[in-house]
Amino acid sequence: MSKRTAYLGSCKYKECRMCINGTNLTCKVETHWGLAFCPVFLLGFLINAAALRAFVAKRNHWTDTHIYMLNLAIADFTLILFLPFRIYDAFFCLRKTHLCTFLIQIHYVNMYASILTTASIAVHRYLAIRFPLQTRFWRRKKSDYLDHIQDAQ
Repeated sequence: MSKRTAYLGSCKYKECRMCINGTNLTCKVETHWGLAFCPVFLLGFLINAAALRAFVAKRNHWTDTHIYMLNLAIADFTLILFLPFRIYDAFFCLRKTHLCTFLIQIHYVNMYASILTTASIAVHRYLAIRFPLQTRFWRRKKSDYLDHIQDAQ
């Protein structure tokens, strides 16, 4: 490879190594990444599955915080479900295919979903601190609207 850095999509060769083995790039097996991802997958799967079960099965009343946390749990769980492909890539190198492109897209969609949810939480908290009386009115109005929707069903 020349002294120039090879750009692949939006990431540099040294930073993004999933699905990069093509005709002119060599794939390097990185066992330490695979070994690091294994406990992350196991713990993340168990903890996120428990969180999703707690949110879905045992929730009668939904607040804004519950909805935000459910959204984060879904984004994290989806990321965890695609982590075995990253583990496989760390040990054996995935070929550049449509599956590989899909996996990278899922990774970025999950990343942006988590970022936007965290930003929504920050805006919600700012509005609650900056406009405490109006926030109570907004919550009451939203609750009345949701009750009306539930009654219609």
